Amino acid sequence: AVVPVVDLSARFGHARSEVGKRSCIVIVEVSEGDLRHDIGILVDAVSEVLEIPGSEIEPP
Repeated sequence: AVVPVVDLSARFGHARSEVGKRSCIVIVEVSEGDLRHDIGILVDAVSEVLEIPGSEIEPP
């Protein structure tokens, strides 16, 4: 499968991230009704991975 990857630094108007030893792509699964989308997010480093149930997420 092909997953689009977003560089959050560039997305929020900063310089593009430089990929280093600790850089990671976090795959986020977004559900919208019956549809499911996978999105990759480029981050500087990851120290912990959590699975958060949808019932624990408040709307924006």
